[in-house]
Amino acid sequence: MSPFLQPESAHPGLCRSGGIIIYLLLAWGLVPTEGAVLTHVFGRERKAGADLIIMSNGDRLSGMVTNREWALETRFGVLKLGRDQLAGLRLGEGEAADLMVTVNANLLAGHLDCGPVSFALAAGPLVVLDPSKIETILFRRSEMEDAARTSRQYMRLRSGEALTGRISPDPLTLRTPEGMVSVARSDLDFLGPANAGRPDSRAVLRDKRVVDGTLMNKTFEVDLDIGGHVTVKVDDVDFLMGGDGQRPREPERIGGARVV
Repeated sequence: MSPFLQPESAHPGLCRSGGIIIYLLLAWGLVPTEGAVLTHVFGRERKAGADLIIMSNGDRLSGMVTNREWALETRFGVLKLGRDQLAGLRLGEGEAADLMVTVNANLLAGHLDCGPVSFALAAGPLVVLDPSKIETILFRRSEMEDAARTSRQYMRLRSGEALTGRISPDPLTLRTPEGMVSVARSDLDFLGPANAGRPDSRAVLRDKRVVDGTLMNKTFEVDLDIGGHVTVKVDDVDFLMGGDGQRPREPERIGGARVV
């Protein structure tokens, strides 16, 4: 029997249960609307004319963040991004992870290593803020973000984090009952968990054929759209989408908050 099977659905089993991060990300919400610009992060609107800082005590400050570079220590290593690449930051309390959302809707968890936050108040002087006193930073949105929203292949991790970039290896190799099958990246539409009772991975091709089997690759290499390179263990991946610019279709609301 051919390893190519007619799919029961185009993208079965997209999301398996993950760690606590996925629930936090879904609850805080992301909404890419108005063309390509990400207008909402963490359930709040990004303003066009000002950055917004929400302090842990509930105070809100409007103005401009003057820190030019932000470093996030992640499981993949330290990622350094300019402020024009960021849509929002959510600072965790204590040992909780900090969350970073980029203008092209990548979601990353880790610990910020930014030092004091310099903030020019809209109606006042430059102030220096202790990041441990900050809950959320929403960076102003700009129509120029359209050019910064390069989005190649999409990868969702079991933690709930999301990455876009050029994903390799190419081809992928799956072991099926009929033997080894190679799947070229250019032919891949979706790779994720197979249905219950079948082998652990399912590759859906662009021509709608399906390959069920065991993925033999141990890691993915990702040249990130936001800059930098990371190595991701296959066991940490929930699913990936092979076409440039593809993103999963999520429920409109979870827990009352809008999501992607």
